[in-house]
Amino acid sequence: MVRIICLLATLFLVFSCNRMPENRELNAESFMKYKDYGLVKGHKYLFKYNAAMCQTVNNKGRNLLRMQSDDQSSYVNVVFLQNTPREAQSGTVGVILTYKTDELSEPVDVTVDMKILKSEQMKVWLWSKEMNMGLIVSPK
Repeated sequence: MVRIICLLATLFLVFSCNRMPENRELNAESFMKYKDYGLVKGHKYLFKYNAAMCQTVNNKGRNLLRMQSDDQSSYVNVVFLQNTPREAQSGTVGVILTYKTDELSEPVDVTVDMKILKSEQMKVWLWSKEMNMGLIVSPK
């Protein structure tokens, strides 16, 4: 009788636990639900812009956008290779993306094509299926 009760209790615990989804990859549809400027991967911000604690630099002559924390310990640096998102409201843009977070000891530097998913309210959502990563930037 004790074995049956223990078995039932164990089964109850196993099937009642909240489980995380097996697939933690971000997709374009779920990425578009994010609203703040920044870099998103795996359902979390790698860098999230906060006006009270961050700065932005936008150099149109160099097709450069940089978002960084005030102490520059974390940042996202984007160089648009051809068109800036403002110039290309659909299609893809090539970017050199460099980012550093508090969790990383060294910056990550990649060149990637990003698809423009949408543009609204002074924000552009850029998506890289290859990297499973999204970037929300200002089109200025």
